[in-house]
Amino acid sequence: MRDNILVVGSDGYIGSLLCKKLQDSFRVTGYDTGYYRGSYLYSPQWNLPKTITKDIRLVTVDDIKEFKAVICLSDLNDPLSQNYPAATKKINYDGLARFASLCKEAEVEKFIYSSSASVYGFSSDELMTEKSELSPLTPYAECKILMEKHLLSLNDDKFSIACLRNSTVYGLSPRMRFDLVINYLCGTAVAKNIIELKSDGGAWRPFVHIEDVCDAFIAILKLPVSVMSGLVVNVGNGEKGNYKVIDIAHVIQKITGCDISVDNKNTDKRSYQIDSNKLNNLGINCNKDMKKEILHMLEFFRKIELSGEDLSLNTYTRLDQINYLLETRQIDQDFFWTKL
Repeated sequence: MRDNILVVGSDGYIGSLLCKKLQDSFRVTGYDTGYYRGSYLYSPQWNLPKTITKDIRLVTVDDIKEFKAVICLSDLNDPLSQNYPAATKKINYDGLARFASLCKEAEVEKFIYSSSASVYGFSSDELMTEKSELSPLTPYAECKILMEKHLLSLNDDKFSIACLRNSTVYGLSPRMRFDLVINYLCGTAVAKNIIELKSDGGAWRPFVHIEDVCDAFIAILKLPVSVMSGLVVNVGNGEKGNYKVIDIAHVIQKITGCDISVDNKNTDKRSYQIDSNKLNNLGINCNKDMKKEILHMLEFFRKIELSGEDLSLNTYTRLDQINYLLETRQIDQDFFWTKL
């Protein structure tokens, strides 16, 4: 019986840490095209899995026929999707929808998709449940909804689908991202001695620690098919994980004493809070203490003497890295690797 797990997006921020945790219970293979493979903030203290280096749009049945389950993290994120909407549609929906259909053809048994709470777009004071009306505000979120619908149409007793609507993730990873709000605010506090918001800070966001996200993926992977099949679930820490961005800045300010800088000309239209009761009822809880994890991240950044130059490296910001690969002609306008 096949017990291999394929992690698509294994070179990424979440994927690199998820592969480590999966290796405790499964045989793991990575799959990644390699856009962000050089994004190391620190060297992982574990063995990286064998990785298939290939664009997801070029996958074949032979690439995936040995796997029992697939965890799919592969996507162009926001704000990449807003700058490159056509490429986002080709990768995040067209490419992934084809990939999922091939997984079913290859008799993969379980397919777990990393969706996003950004599908809710905007809500005032309402806690968004999995049954709430969706209001996508970016091509990224639009593709998430399209993919969920496509995946659920493939779901049956031989091909089980779960879609995880993740909150905004934060926390340390070897392949770090500084285009995620809490990571960036902590980074600027250490590297620039100022907590630098790129907006007015008024938007609500649900936040979840990267370790909790990885543990949620693994817990859902281990669920019986009868429970996992056709599952759509918010991943976060419920009401305790919902914060205004400016309130996160104040948490960091209390720890560091740094001043806060806001951009009052930039109001983020995306603002939403989520309910995580459905996840909790599955026996899965995201319980990392945000203040403790922020303190841990700040201490680590001080330890490695994170600088402003480090913070501005293109490798840690998705949009900057893709722009760099385009400008240096390492990828073409459709984001395929060139042969320079």
